[in-house]
Amino acid sequence: MADAVLPAFLQVLFQNAMELLKKKLEFACDIDNEGQKLMSNMEMIQAVLRGGEKMKFNDEQRLWFSDLKDAGYDAMDVLDEYLYEVQRHQQHEGSMCNGSTSLPPISPCGRENDQERIVNMLLQRDLKPNIAVLPILGEAYIGKTTVAQLIINDKRVSRHFDVRIWAHVSPDFNIKRISASILESIYDKSHYDNLDTLQKHIQKRLRGKRFLLVLDDYWTENWHDWEEVKRPLLKASAGSKVIVTTRSGAVAKLLGMDLTLKMEVLQKCNGVPFIAASLGHRLHQKDKSKWVAILQEEICDANPNYFIRARQLSYAQLHSHLKPCFAYCSIIPREFQFEEWLIKHWMAQGFIQSKPDAVATGSSYFRTLFEQSFFQRELVHHSGERHRYSMSRMMHELALHVSTDECYILGSPGEVPEKVRHLTVLLDEFASQNMFETISQCKHLHTLLVTGGNAGYELSIPKNLLNSTLKKLRLLELDNIEITKLPKSIGNLIHLRCLMLQGSKIRKLPESICSLYNLQTLCLRNCYDLEKLPRRIKYLHKLRHIDLHLDDPSPDIHGLKDMPVDIGLLTDLQTLSRFVTSKRNILDNHSNIKELDKLDNLCGELLISNLHVVKDAQEAAQAHLASKQFLQKMELSWKGNNKQAEQILEQLKPPSGIKELTISGYTGISCPIWLGSESYTNLVTLSLYHFKSCTVVPSLWLLPLLENLHIKGWDALVKFCGSSSANFQALKKLHFERMDSLKQWDGDERSAFPALTELVVDNCPMLEQPSHKLRSLTKITVEGSPKFPGLQNFPSLTSANIIASGEFIWGSWRSLSCLTSITLRKLPMEHIPPGLGRLRFLRHLEIIRCEQLVSMPEDWPPCNLTRFSVKHCPQLLQLPNGLQRLRELEDMEVVGCGKLTCLPEMRKLTSLERLEISECGSIQSLPSKGLPKKLQFLSVNKCPWLSSRCMVLGSTISSLWIDGELIRY
Repeated sequence: MADAVLPAFLQVLFQNAMELLKKKLEFACDIDNEGQKLMSNMEMIQAVLRGGEKMKFNDEQRLWFSDLKDAGYDAMDVLDEYLYEVQRHQQHEGSMCNGSTSLPPISPCGRENDQERIVNMLLQRDLKPNIAVLPILGEAYIGKTTVAQLIINDKRVSRHFDVRIWAHVSPDFNIKRISASILESIYDKSHYDNLDTLQKHIQKRLRGKRFLLVLDDYWTENWHDWEEVKRPLLKASAGSKVIVTTRSGAVAKLLGMDLTLKMEVLQKCNGVPFIAASLGHRLHQKDKSKWVAILQEEICDANPNYFIRARQLSYAQLHSHLKPCFAYCSIIPREFQFEEWLIKHWMAQGFIQSKPDAVATGSSYFRTLFEQSFFQRELVHHSGERHRYSMSRMMHELALHVSTDECYILGSPGEVPEKVRHLTVLLDEFASQNMFETISQCKHLHTLLVTGGNAGYELSIPKNLLNSTLKKLRLLELDNIEITKLPKSIGNLIHLRCLMLQGSKIRKLPESICSLYNLQTLCLRNCYDLEKLPRRIKYLHKLRHIDLHLDDPSPDIHGLKDMPVDIGLLTDLQTLSRFVTSKRNILDNHSNIKELDKLDNLCGELLISNLHVVKDAQEAAQAHLASKQFLQKMELSWKGNNKQAEQILEQLKPPSGIKELTISGYTGISCPIWLGSESYTNLVTLSLYHFKSCTVVPSLWLLPLLENLHIKGWDALVKFCGSSSANFQALKKLHFERMDSLKQWDGDERSAFPALTELVVDNCPMLEQPSHKLRSLTKITVEGSPKFPGLQNFPSLTSANIIASGEFIWGSWRSLSCLTSITLRKLPMEHIPPGLGRLRFLRHLEIIRCEQLVSMPEDWPPCNLTRFSVKHCPQLLQLPNGLQRLRELEDMEVVGCGKLTCLPEMRKLTSLERLEISECGSIQSLPSKGLPKKLQFLSVNKCPWLSSRCMVLGSTISSLWIDGELIRY
């Protein structure tokens, strides 16, 4: 297959060499005959490469092109070194040399019916198993994953399930990796090395929730593996579903369902969706006269195997600028997930030709490869803002093939190619033993990516490695490696464009980095130990991206205290995710907020901290924040008092196009005029934290697209939203937290928050009941607010969480007729009052840490429950006999109720499938009439007497767990 095409990197290599040659000649006083001849020869080579892109070659011709490629790399190195010396010479003379500047899948034809059929299955309520499994069975590349992607993004599915999860399994079954992927899909945190810890966190996050889990590319036919996957899911709500895409009929049968959907084979493009995607993208808006020529290319009939042919066709139809980008992806280890940081790699290698806006162009390249199915989406971040991707096994093989031995992953089968240029090192035991010895043999490296280290594994780079072997590097990435310092010799990597040290323990970067005049990207993401940036960073005029983002930006856990003087001279910066303000001190290399003045090309996010040290309003105005129109997210943070705080914040007006704004620690009495301005037409999320002295909320209701408002720690605020003009037409989520003085939430029908769906009242001890109708409210949480008077009859309310907030819930009980879920936590009650009436829609009821609770009324709990949980109520003497009425109950938990001595009769619980009893040491036996016949899962923990009785149950229960161990018979 690769024999039929030119090496993927060859054409872009000579394009880059041509660009460098033009720059070299620009520095010359005039272009002599030799220069003109060289330019002409380079243009002729490029013409040959363009013409030969779709030709086939014999062995002699391929060898010639291989030699041409080596010559191209050598020429590019020489030209790059020349231009580096020009920059170094100019820098030495003190001149300022300005270098040139650098989501759901498309719906494929023929899959709408499949999507509709499966969505209908998912929405059915008559699937009795606690976790129903729907296998999607079909051959490779038949569209199983595509259909699953369409389903999980379907709006009806989104509304039906509390949580949607995506995890890629792969032939190499690894329960720890799968569990980490599931947890990260739920919560974006999976940094746990222990399988037990991972699964406990999954169990905690899914408890009582109805979820949809997609397990993509499931291969293993081992029943024990399936049990491992399923174990942390069993405490979820009834109605949860798992979709499994698989090529194996044995797997579908193993999972025990007769709901297998055999995917129909598309007649168009022989049933391979990514052929259609590739051709469709290629032919979009083209002259139809060209369609026949493209479809009749020889490559279509070159191989009888549809899938090999499909890969050939897909790659052949790629535009030439995309081919090296795809081939380069072979350095990504198989099964690894990646984000759009890959674009920074492409930039470093010169694959992106649009210099003024390389990131936007790279995003377009990335999107095209995804739309044509070279990449597949693996994980959707819970915020919806970030996605992760992977390549299938066959696509990874294609990328390796077309990269023609230029890419290699250390530890892969076979010898390291002699002229490998892009190397990945996985820090497992195999690779790390002789890693640097092996690397030292690779004399032509342009890329070194080191990843996969475990916590506690420290890495130290030998000084001589950077002095000799790695001098041609364009990119060095040490991903989540516990490296604390870099050798000074890193300054010898004069070709380096991208240095990525995310998640490392680095504290200081050597000043020699400031000699890397070609550096475009410096990634220090999640480097919590970083204390300072290099003093002379202002000389890196090609630097476009300084990524200082922290997932947890708490000031107590990171060490960066200031920014270097004159960082504001880097006027082409597009990424500067954090700016730590300080008082300008040239001797100590501390800069102030004025450095932001000319940085008008910044994109993405910007957190400005330590604003309390800003001298006055004049200094703040010099930052010119309003001119930074490409920013999407901004945070302004104070950590102390400033007498001129009001005047300073007035001058820190964000750009009008901002989508997310956070202000924290502000000490002024009044808010700035701009905060409630109608000019912020794109603002969606606003967080205002710890406004200690403010007594009036600005006119936030004028923000036309505001959907999320979080107000926290306003110690002096007494009244919220008293104006009759306060509409908040778009607001969906309102969160009050730690508002000690807040008493009133006033307003009339015109301030009724017509779109509000979620309300959180957290530690607002004085807050009275809101007067608004809140007709769209579906979820309310009241925590730490003991004087909260009660809830109105909110007509759409389905979920209530009441935590440490007195007993107002009983007075509101009859107003909660539409509730489907209630959680009662830390309530100061001894008895639940009788005669509350039945909530006929209530399905989930949790009572947690009500430490004074002694009893429940006999007519409890409500009779339509499917899930009932009582946890950590140490004074509870007995469970109500009313439990026997719960014919629809599927899941019951009793945990930490030490005074319970017996269990009520359960034989009438005809739907009960899962029962957990833990830390109830006084319970001596099972119900006298036995357990329900349908019970499938029983877990007993830290109940010595009860455990011994359960040992005699034998095989009557399919899954019996005692003290964390599965009992097998």
